Amino acid sequence: MAQKRVIRAFNTGEISPDLYGRDDIPKVNGGFTVLDNWILTIQGAAYFRGGMSHAGQAKNNTRTLLVDFCYNELDTYIIEFGEHYARFYRNEQLLVDSNDEPLEVTTPYALIDLWDDEGKPAIKKAQSGDLIYLFNTSKKYPVQRLERNANGSFSFATVEYGEDGGFENMNRDHDSRVYVSAQTGDEVTITTTGTTPLFKTGHLGALFWVMPVNYDSIFQWSEGKTVTAGERIVSNHRTYRALAGGTTGNTTPTHLEGDVSDGKIKWAYEDCGFGIGKILSVAQDGLSCIVKTLLPFPWAAVGNDRATWRYKFGSWCEEYGYPTCGCFHRERLCVMRGSRAWLSWKDDFESFAEYDGGAITYETGFAFDISSGISVGKAQWTESGKDLIIGTDVNVVALGESNTADLFYVSNCRSYEQTRDACAAIQPVRLGQRFIFSDITGKSLKTLEYDTNAYQYDSDSIQRFAKHILVEGIIDMVHIKEPFDVIYCLKENGALSCCMYDPEQEGLAWYRLKTDGEIISIASDSTNLALCVKRKRVINEVEEDYYSIEFLQNPFQGFFSKTLADFGSDAEYNDYCRLALKEIQKEACYLDASNVYTSNVEFDAISVGLDHLAGRTVSIVSEGGLEPPQEVKLVNGHWTVTLQYPSKIAIIGLPYKGVIIPNSMESDGETSARGRVKRVNGVGFRVCNSLGGKVGESMDNLHDVLRRTGKDKLGDPIPLFSGDTELEHFSGTHRESERIIFVQDRPFPFILQAMIYEFEIY
Repeated sequence: MAQKRVIRAFNTGEISPDLYGRDDIPKVNGGFTVLDNWILTIQGAAYFRGGMSHAGQAKNNTRTLLVDFCYNELDTYIIEFGEHYARFYRNEQLLVDSNDEPLEVTTPYALIDLWDDEGKPAIKKAQSGDLIYLFNTSKKYPVQRLERNANGSFSFATVEYGEDGGFENMNRDHDSRVYVSAQTGDEVTITTTGTTPLFKTGHLGALFWVMPVNYDSIFQWSEGKTVTAGERIVSNHRTYRALAGGTTGNTTPTHLEGDVSDGKIKWAYEDCGFGIGKILSVAQDGLSCIVKTLLPFPWAAVGNDRATWRYKFGSWCEEYGYPTCGCFHRERLCVMRGSRAWLSWKDDFESFAEYDGGAITYETGFAFDISSGISVGKAQWTESGKDLIIGTDVNVVALGESNTADLFYVSNCRSYEQTRDACAAIQPVRLGQRFIFSDITGKSLKTLEYDTNAYQYDSDSIQRFAKHILVEGIIDMVHIKEPFDVIYCLKENGALSCCMYDPEQEGLAWYRLKTDGEIISIASDSTNLALCVKRKRVINEVEEDYYSIEFLQNPFQGFFSKTLADFGSDAEYNDYCRLALKEIQKEACYLDASNVYTSNVEFDAISVGLDHLAGRTVSIVSEGGLEPPQEVKLVNGHWTVTLQYPSKIAIIGLPYKGVIIPNSMESDGETSARGRVKRVNGVGFRVCNSLGGKVGESMDNLHDVLRRTGKDKLGDPIPLFSGDTELEHFSGTHRESERIIFVQDRPFPFILQAMIYEFEIY
C-alpha cells in the first residue's frame, strides 16, 4: 500500500539509537538519525550552516585559548591567549596599535597552563564593564586584572590586594602561639613559641594576621579615668596611647589615625585591634619569618611575654593556591578555591578585608566554607542567581541569606546543598533563569532552575532523546542567542555538538557541526562563534599543522525589507527579489577557512592571504557561481589561485557538506510497519532561497534536487529558488527500513522547510 510521509519541522534533532524502537513517541518518529552542519530553529526550518571566515593565524602557530570580552551585545572582543601573551579581535579583525602592530599585552600564563589535565580551558573570568578578573584553575597564578582603557588599548596586571586580601580560618590551637618584634617596620620578625615549624617557603608573599589574646595593663577607656603619659587603652577594639597624663574626658576615642582629644587628653591611634604583615622571608627552621608591616601590629602582641594564638595566614600564596573561579553577586566579587569562598566589599572588588577600622559592617568582606553541614566538594564554577550558585565536583550548592529579610553579609549567610549532581569544570550557560551545566563526566548536560514550590534549585537532563550526542565528552560550551539561538558544545575530539533549547516553546533539538580540522577552542562574539581551528596545509609535499582563528558566519535567513504590497505588480516584486538574491548569493559565505576578495575592477588571479590554504584543494565561488575545485599553488613566491573568469568578488575556502537522514517511519497510521518491507518511490521538498542539494538512498548514489532550468539566464549564477519541488521518482530498494539521505555539498544557501516522500509498505 502507498503511504506518504511529510516532515514539516526539523526541530526534533538527532535521536539516540537506544530509542529507535520507540515508534510510540512522536519525537522519535519525527526525529533524525543524522543532522550534520545544519542550524535548527524553533520555527522548524533547517538552515545550511554558514562558513568559517579566516581572521588570521594564531601567534606562533600554536593552539590558543579564546575568551570573550563582552561589554555589551554590540561591543564585544575575542581575546586570544597564548604563551605569555593576549591579543584581541573585534568585528572579526585583529586589533592593531598605532604602529600597525597587533595590539598585545603580556600575561603570566604559559601555554601549558591554559588548559587543565582533562583538556578543559583553565582560564575563568568575572566581568564588570570594562574590567575582567581572570582566574586559573591550576591554583598557580594570582588573580589577574584585564582592563580596557579609555583610548581603546588594554592593560593587564596582577591584582595586588595589600592588606585587603583573603585569609584562612583563624588558628584554634591555644598551644601554637606567635609574637611580633615590633608594631611597625619593613622587617618585623614574627616568631612561634613552639618547636614545630610553622612557616613554609610556600608562604612567601602571603599575608599574616595577628590579634592579641592578653592585653595585660591595657584597659578599656572610660570617662574620668586617671592615666599616665604613654599609657595605652582600648576603645572599640582599637588601641590608643595617651600623649599626656591626666583624667579622661567625656568623648570616646574612635579615630583611625593621628591624635584626637577625648575632651581632656589627646590620644594617639596605634592599631585597630589586629595587625597584618606581608611575609618576605622564612627562617630555615620554619620557626620565624620576616614581614613588612601593612597594618600596625598591636602592642599587646609585641614580645614573647605577649604571645597569642590568634593568628591566621593569608589565603592566596603558593602554599594554599590562588582562587580558581569567581563571579559577581550582590554587588560583590566572589572568588573561590576548593570549598572556600571569599566575598569582597560591596562595590569594592579588590578589598576582601573583614573589618572596617576593626569593626564588621554590612559592607565589609568575608570568607565562608561551603562544606559546613554538607558534602565537601571543590568548586568548579560559580554563577549569580537568586543565590550564589556553586557547582562542585560532588554537588551543587547555593550560598545565600539565612534571613531573607536582612542583607547578605557575614552574619547572615549560609550554604545549603541543592542537587547531588557532580559538576565538570566547564562554565555553565545561562538561559533566562536557567543554567545549563555539564556533569562531571562531560557527557551529559543538565538544567538548573529555581523551584518556587520547593524553595531550592532543581536539575533535569536535556539529553533524554540524544544521549549519544556528547559521548566523546565536552570540554567547553558557549551560547549565542541571535540571530540563531544555539548552545555550542566543544567536544574532546575537536568537533561541535549543538543544541537548540527553548523551554518556553518546548523546543529541544541536538545536531552536529563538523569541519575539515580539529577545533581547539571556542568563544562567543555576540552574534558569531569564534574558533581556533587546527587545519592542515601542504608545503613542499609535506603536510603541516596550521592554527587558524576563524569566525562562524550566520547563514542567509531569506528576509527582505520590502514585500509584494510595496510593488504594483508581481513582475516588479519578482525582479526586486531576483536582484537582491543575486547580490546576496555573491557575498554569502559557505566555505570554511575562507577569504572574501572584492574589488572595483575585475581580477582573474588571487595571490594574497592564501598561506593557510597552501597546497589544499579549495572551492571557489566567483560572482555567485561555483568554479571547478582548484589546488592552491606556489607561483612566483606567492600561494595563488587563478579564476576561470574575471571577477569583482570571489570567496575561496574549504568545502563541507550538510547531511540530513530522517528516522525510519515505523507506523503506517494504523499498524506498526516494523519488520515489513518498504520501498521509497518519490521525494519532494519545500525550500526557501536555496540552491543545490542532493538526495538518494546512499551516500554514493545521490542526484540533484535543484538544478539550472531553461528559464535561467546563461552567464548569471543559478538563481536561488523558493517553493515546492516536484515529487520526483526515487529509485529506492526494497528494505525493512526506508532511508532518505539529503546532502547539501555546494557552498550556497539552503533553507529546508519540509520534506515529502512516498513509499510502499509490502
